[in-house]
Amino acid sequence: MAGRFTVSVTRASSYEEEEVYKALMDALKMIDEPLKTDLPEMLFKVNLLAPKSPENCVTTHPSLVKALMKFARSKGFLGKIVVADSPGHLYADRKEELLTLTGMYDAVKGDDNAMATVLSDLGFVTLERPENFVLKNPRLSKRYFDAPYVVNVAKLKTHAETEITACIKNCFGIADTDTRKKAHLSVSIERLCNAIIDLYLANPPKLNILDGIYAMEGNGPTHGKPRFAGLLMASENALALDFVAAKAMGYRNPLSIPLLKLAAKRGIGPSSMNDIDILGVNPEDLEIKGFIKSSSSLRMLPTWLRGWTHRWVALRPTLQKATCIKCGVCAKVCPKGAIKMDPFPEIDRGSCVKCLCCHEMCPTGAMEVSENLVMKLLRA
Repeated sequence: MAGRFTVSVTRASSYEEEEVYKALMDALKMIDEPLKTDLPEMLFKVNLLAPKSPENCVTTHPSLVKALMKFARSKGFLGKIVVADSPGHLYADRKEELLTLTGMYDAVKGDDNAMATVLSDLGFVTLERPENFVLKNPRLSKRYFDAPYVVNVAKLKTHAETEITACIKNCFGIADTDTRKKAHLSVSIERLCNAIIDLYLANPPKLNILDGIYAMEGNGPTHGKPRFAGLLMASENALALDFVAAKAMGYRNPLSIPLLKLAAKRGIGPSSMNDIDILGVNPEDLEIKGFIKSSSSLRMLPTWLRGWTHRWVALRPTLQKATCIKCGVCAKVCPKGAIKMDPFPEIDRGSCVKCLCCHEMCPTGAMEVSENLVMKLLRA
């Protein structure tokens, strides 16, 4: 894609509100303050994967949401601000708990023309998109699809399936449960990633902001470990921002991540780091030293081998009975019905597609991830 892309990076030492506001203001000024102010409504698409407190680093921090609202109002935006996301579908009926625990209700408090909600509150629309690679008829949040201006306020985390979750992956939550399950019915990491990109392209955000003040390392996106990174990033291009996020996480070549490689091939943004101007920090100082990546076995393989070998080398769910509470969540979220309760979860390995939804949604982290014998032999 012709031309250059810009990503601004600023630093903050905590989520103290004034410090976050200054870091955000500086980041947006460096990319010429692209926020629109002449619209009736603006949607902040945050990451609210689960009803967890901000200290768990599973969700977008409310201090950043407050700062963004304050910035929009300071620039003269008088319209309605909606802060929303879709949690994992098991939490769909726990709206009050979700928005209270994550701090989103507190974030909008005091602004009479702002609200926090879930993306499903206005229902869904079914699209006909024959140009999509995987999801030809996705059902998307009507609130999201109709939004005149979307700001993507993502969280910097690892992901046991896609390796990282930042701006493009954050748009996966705009779909209904059935669409997301269809995306996960895959024996190919390439198919899953193309499904994520299909959803992203339905209404690409106009502005992308990444909360990396505290990130998540290890096997995210739910059960990794909080890690101070001190970074806040902004860009009008989601892929450019994800490239820079990947570099910060220690990936020498962001295109080694299947989701980013496929997004680049589909023309969403830059095709290499050489197409990106990083503003605000020296690119050499960007990396978070000692950051622990997801233990995804795919990283050990050449990129060109990853698609068809996914089913043989991908991480697989493994139950730790000592911490299992026999709640049945894993069985409920499995898109293939590969888990049965008796009374502990039993996984049908022949049916399991290693989507790791059970790991992601397990409330205690008892459904861990592990390498299979093939990858253990390759490591030996």
